[in-house]
Amino acid sequence: MGAGAAFTAALVIVLLVIGLRWYLKRARRVGDANDARRDFQRNLLLDLQDIRDGVDGELAEALDELIDMVRYDTPASSDATTELDSQISAEVQRLESGPTIESVTHLKGMLSCRNRRVQR
Repeated sequence: MGAGAAFTAALVIVLLVIGLRWYLKRARRVGDANDARRDFQRNLLLDLQDIRDGVDGELAEALDELIDMVRYDTPASSDATTELDSQISAEVQRLESGPTIESVTHLKGMLSCRNRRVQR
C-alpha cells in the first residue's frame, strides 16, 4: 500500500471516529432530556393522583380526565416545553392547596398547549 492510500485510510478512520463520538454525545444528550421528561410526567401523575384521592364528585371526575391527559401525554421534551413544564408544576403545587374545577380546567389547557408545542 502506498503512502497516499495509507494517508487516505488514516483520514477516513479519523473522520469516522470524530463522527461516532459526535453521534454518541448527541444521543446521550437526547436520552437525558427524555429521561427528565419521563420523570416530570411520572411525578406529575403521582401528585395529581394524591390530589384526586382527597376529593370526590365533579372535581374527582375532572381530575380523572386530567390524569388521563398526563398519562397518555407524549413524553417528548424540547426547549419549547421547558418553561411550560415549570408553569405546569407550579400550577399543580397551587392545586394541592385547594383544587377547584377552574384550576383543573386551566391545567388541561396548559397540557393541550404543551402537546401542540411537542407536535410541531
